[in-house]
Amino acid sequence: GDQVPQVAIDEGVFKYVLLRLTDSSTGRSRLLVRGAAAAAYHNHILQHTKAQLDKLLPRGSFQLDVLGGGRIEHHAEQGVISVYGYSAAFGPAVHEVTAALLRRWYPFYAADSITCSYEGY
Repeated sequence: GDQVPQVAIDEGVFKYVLLRLTDSSTGRSRLLVRGAAAAAYHNHILQHTKAQLDKLLPRGSFQLDVLGGGRIEHHAEQGVISVYGYSAAFGPAVHEVTAALLRRWYPFYAADSITCSYEGY
């Protein structure tokens, strides 16, 4: 699963899911953040991600688990990301984990410009 990017998010305001991708043969896992402005529902992001992984990885070689969801507001020009809210279908993700992954993925954003809260939907 190393060819799978850990973070794939859009710009603007959109739904996101926090996922765990587990290699079925080794048991090793990685966390993934996926967010899409086009997704009307959190489940659409999950299904899209599964379809992408099916193209990249041999069928049956991985397990994908949803750890929750929420919303992300991403302003790339200002280098600002807010993680908040919850998924009606999957519950809230642990936004602090998502924010930590985003800080690693966007090293040129100031660490304090990537924030999270459990307010809002």
